Amino acid sequence: RTAASLSAASGGGSIEAMVTQPAVRKIVLEELVPVYQNLGSDEQDSVRLLAVAASGSVGYALGCDAELTSELVWPVVRGGCQDLSWRVRHNLSKEFATVAGSLGFTSSEYGAKQTEIFR
Repeated sequence: RTAASLSAASGGGSIEAMVTQPAVRKIVLEELVPVYQNLGSDEQDSVRLLAVAASGSVGYALGCDAELTSELVWPVVRGGCQDLSWRVRHNLSKEFATVAGSLGFTSSEYGAKQTEIFR
């Protein structure tokens, strides 16, 4: 789908309003997330580094919902942190503030996930 179809599905509102619309969230979950997850496990490091950099955008597109991001975005972020390619890890570190903010891990129940990759 195109950005125009996303905009039409949301009624042409702001980004914040778009992600709360059920039609837009359905498009993100059914079409964007599977492609994003496949790119995050691609054999080419140049593809994986772009996928981990997009993690922040995907997290925001899911409305910073910690339950959704922990299931759908977190595995790609964790994989990027443990990637054998320094380029992937470096690119994730440059986008880390955006990615971390988009995951929605604000409550204490996600404290273990916040520190998981640093053990």
